Amino acid sequence: MNESDRELLLTARRVAPMAPVLLRAGPTSALLVDGDLRTIRCNGVEVVRRIYVAVRDLDWNTLPGEMSNLNIVSNANSFVVRFTQRHSMGKVDFEWTALISGDERGHITYVMEGEALGDFAYAKIGICVHHSVEGFRGQPFAGAAPGGRVTGLLPDMIGPQIHLDDGTDLPLFDPFDQLSLSHEGGGSVRFVFAGDLWEMEDQRNWTDASFKSASTPASLGYVHHARSGKRIEQRVEVSSKGFREADATASDALVIGAPTGFEVAAIGLCIAQPDVPLSSAARDVLVGIGPAHLRVDIDLVESPEALIAPALHRSNELGAPLEIALHVPRPSERQPALARFAAEIEGHAADVVSVLIFGEGEESTLPDTTVDVVKALSLVISATFISGTNIYFNELNRHRLSKGAADGLVWSINPQIHAVDEISLLENLEAQPDSVLSARTLWPDASLHVSPVTLRPRFNAVASTGEDFSLGSIPWNTDPRQTTLFAAVWTLGSASALVHSGVDSITYFEDVGARGVVEASVRIYSVEDFPSVLDTAFPCAIVLADLCELRGAQVLDLEPHEKLAVLALRHGNGQSILLGNLSRESAQVRIEAGVPSCRVRVLDVSNVERATQAFNEFIRARSELTTKDGVLTVTLDSYAYVRVDFEP
Repeated sequence: MNESDRELLLTARRVAPMAPVLLRAGPTSALLVDGDLRTIRCNGVEVVRRIYVAVRDLDWNTLPGEMSNLNIVSNANSFVVRFTQRHSMGKVDFEWTALISGDERGHITYVMEGEALGDFAYAKIGICVHHSVEGFRGQPFAGAAPGGRVTGLLPDMIGPQIHLDDGTDLPLFDPFDQLSLSHEGGGSVRFVFAGDLWEMEDQRNWTDASFKSASTPASLGYVHHARSGKRIEQRVEVSSKGFREADATASDALVIGAPTGFEVAAIGLCIAQPDVPLSSAARDVLVGIGPAHLRVDIDLVESPEALIAPALHRSNELGAPLEIALHVPRPSERQPALARFAAEIEGHAADVVSVLIFGEGEESTLPDTTVDVVKALSLVISATFISGTNIYFNELNRHRLSKGAADGLVWSINPQIHAVDEISLLENLEAQPDSVLSARTLWPDASLHVSPVTLRPRFNAVASTGEDFSLGSIPWNTDPRQTTLFAAVWTLGSASALVHSGVDSITYFEDVGARGVVEASVRIYSVEDFPSVLDTAFPCAIVLADLCELRGAQVLDLEPHEKLAVLALRHGNGQSILLGNLSRESAQVRIEAGVPSCRVRVLDVSNVERATQAFNEFIRARSELTTKDGVLTVTLDSYAYVRVDFEP
């Protein structure tokens, strides 16, 4: 790799910094990030997670905007922000101006005045408000609209989005133009909307940690049309009261408690291309990770019997059984397809650990589909049969079908259904446990599996036009951050969130390639678009290797740390703590180890290139560190990952 390639790689792995601006208005504060108001707090308590304008095309892609004419006037007790933003992609061309203000009372107003610069169809244009889940879940709300008042409690368990036969989705409650939400701490926040009606959905269905109020109710239809010159003007006013000053003191001590009763789940990988042989370098990395299983998608609708043999070969090559995601045809064509598959897989019972059952045209697996697959395959393989959805928890929650003959349920996760920025991706970690806990409540006798977890969506589940959408020269389902330290610590945050909620298995990413854990032998994308080194591990591979090594370890309780992803474990050789810095700022943590020394391994920007190129050597390496009176102090640089091992 030449010096130019190396600098491009390291720049990408640092993740380009954003420049949030802190705004204050009386007792209220907010961060301005790329035109959005983020983390609005009253007396230190988060009362709103985000306010922004979304422009979405007919495939529900959120179109990026180009900002201009930004002007910020801010002092200790008030602020005024103005800017222009234009969203021009495909057939959509929309420009709007923002006027965002906050006064000394702590009241915030967000105004959007926009105009269509051409004729186009769209799915949604307007102001969205993300409401915090913590503090508001299970608490009273009161809304008002021209049709009357609506009252109730915000859902604690994830509230379903019901899809009607006419193609519309039911909100959590009737549309409104005023809304008041009560906080468990005693305060309340009030919203007054203008320019449209708003309605609320529970975004935890897609593992986004918020309730969302969005303009233009679904009952008005999905497709909307704008003629050149059409004006869209909206406004939201936010005011809070009754919030007492939050305790601003934060401890850097990591308080580890007793076992939670959960263990580190079986963690596997997806096979990207079963029929493409592995290079020796990729094989060495994957064997070093030691996945518990390998997911292969077999689509019997397309009759891909040719993939079964190479998938079995990959399984034997890496010493990991298969998780077969079996996509079966409609009932009229199902039996012969299952018979052919059973004949192909017979004799390989030890090579298949589980079968995920997905029916053609079924958002969630119908009970009859599960029965057909179990009946056809249970005599030739002794696998766990799992029904559910190849899409998101939303589809499970929407239908709430019985698991029937299946042993467990499955759904997938990715953090970029609605937004692509790092703040949103990190917020997504907070909602991942809710999907498991809600599933456990609905199906208490089922094993629960998340497969797969990916950084980007694998496909657009709501696409309607068939048109390609890309934010650059790499495919829509590929994220250049796959190669970064950010992706590594996000992976730890995801695994920690899911195992703390008691999930039974997790499948992450692909094995080889731009959506995987090790780069392929042949460059598909330019290093400028996808900075990577051929046949070299990505940083997330190091995190996954540790998680796979520690499979079955007892998960220990701990106090959440605002800036860190943490997983504390007890196993036969002592205890291990995995730490990931979820911030661009350095973070320091004190660990009460109670022993004179610990073995430590650090992955950060200073050694990420060497670590990924010498993967197996690095994952075995440790440095001996002496504690001070049994306390170890660890400093983590931006998006750094640290493993600490000690014997109590």
